[in-house]
Amino acid sequence: MTRPLQPSLRPLLQPTSVAVIGATERPDASSSFVMRNLINHGFRGAIFPVHPRAGQVYGYQAVASISQLESVPDVAVICIAAQHVAGALAEAGAHGVPAAIVLSSGFAETGPAGAARQAELVQVANEYGMALCGPNCLGIVGMHEEAVLYSSRFPHGLPKGRFALISQSGASAIALSGSGRIGFSYIISAGNSAVTGAADYLDFLAGDAGSDVIGLVLENIRQPEKLAAAAEKARAAGKQVIALYFGRSAQGAAATAAHTGALGGSYKAFQAFCRQHGISAVASMDEMLEYAALFSAIRRAPQPAGVALVGVSGGGVAHVADFAAEAGLVLPKLAPATVAGLREILPGYVTPQNPLDVTGLPFADGSVYTRVLELLAADPAVGLIGALQDVPAGLDDGGAAEYLPIAAGIAGFVAANATPVVVLSNLADRHHPH
Repeated sequence: MTRPLQPSLRPLLQPTSVAVIGATERPDASSSFVMRNLINHGFRGAIFPVHPRAGQVYGYQAVASISQLESVPDVAVICIAAQHVAGALAEAGAHGVPAAIVLSSGFAETGPAGAARQAELVQVANEYGMALCGPNCLGIVGMHEEAVLYSSRFPHGLPKGRFALISQSGASAIALSGSGRIGFSYIISAGNSAVTGAADYLDFLAGDAGSDVIGLVLENIRQPEKLAAAAEKARAAGKQVIALYFGRSAQGAAATAAHTGALGGSYKAFQAFCRQHGISAVASMDEMLEYAALFSAIRRAPQPAGVALVGVSGGGVAHVADFAAEAGLVLPKLAPATVAGLREILPGYVTPQNPLDVTGLPFADGSVYTRVLELLAADPAVGLIGALQDVPAGLDDGGAAEYLPIAAGIAGFVAANATPVVVLSNLADRHHPH
């Protein structure tokens, strides 16, 4: 019997039981990595290895066929040669398995014969109403569920958090998740997205209580209307969506077609799409991480959109103001009441304006910085404050300690106020460790 055409992604992303089809202890096999990842990362659900010759796989008794299982797993991870995948998927579907991850390659990314095999997968998945990740993917990691359904070694110690990543590029998923910059809720390597695509994942994550920020690494958009609806759902839920698009040039588009078998579209059209639906378009993986870290810290879009910049260096704030102008960021004129309040607490040689150079005064008294931030936050035109503060990596501990009053001033404000403060530097990755 045919199941609903819109299967739930819960079994795929939050499984409580997993069947690994093609399970083996051969160290270089993708199924071996999946088994070891599940075991080593403490997956709390049931694990069912499936192999024609059965036997034991890492201490778990295998079955020759998924149909021999007395229970129905949430998801089947298929790790066998491409020509056998459709049959294995059909067998899982007939057993009632609601979701599958196809790690195998050899589908639409390889040419007409592979495209025919992929079409067969789509037909089988639709017949049984299955959610399907892949083919030609690395798998899915549910960080909070310890569900590491991943076809390579997945390191221990990666931080858990509230950033969910959906990537059509496996290498990008590896690079972003391994950065250490931010904690993840999900890492989804979508691969060819033959059945379940970016829009489906985004729709699910828009309603996921454990994800606040969602990153998209896209090589194409197959269902723009569906993606738009999912993005609007995320926006309505107060979640931030960030997108990085590969194939912006003709050469890049050709490379993505060879990689996933899909065709991209105009980058200008993509940018317009993002603006219309509240998606932040970024140009690099570094930008993706910066945006993710920023949105994870702020958790909400500032209202109104005006930004106040403050720092202890006139040149520094001018430098950042230049970037703000290039980005179209509004630095509103301060209200008369704000200007008057700043004049009361700052020396006469300080010009109370936006951007604001408070000179070195906060080095001696961090409470002055707290009061400056309070005045800026009270301004009706200011919704977010950018605090420019460098702490050079080459300082000794004594030199770094001189910055503590400023840090205390910012911390004092943040503890008692709702207006978000972003501490920023005009140097990348060159900060004192303390």
